[in-house]
Amino acid sequence: MSQSRHRAAAPPLEREDSGTFSLGKMITAKPGKTPIQVLHEYGMKTKNIPVYECERSDVQIHVPTFTFRVTVGDITCTGGMDISILIPLWKGSQHLV
Repeated sequence: MSQSRHRAAAPPLEREDSGTFSLGKMITAKPGKTPIQVLHEYGMKTKNIPVYECERSDVQIHVPTFTFRVTVGDITCTGGMDISILIPLWKGSQHLV
């Protein structure tokens, strides 16, 4: 008799009493996801896909810095400056999560 290996499925996301999805429940249901992934999935479920905008880009020799803004619905957060393009995106997303 062979045994099949599979991962346990994440619990299904349930709507709160107000009919909206709980971002906190999404985070606990998907522990290995980055804030950007969680925000995108939350946006897909609530039909408010995150919009990322580059506000500023200062490219100097060996020290490029970027500032990004993420908007989900009517909430907007700005990520800090860093040498990587992904870190400001992650920081901006983290504030919303």
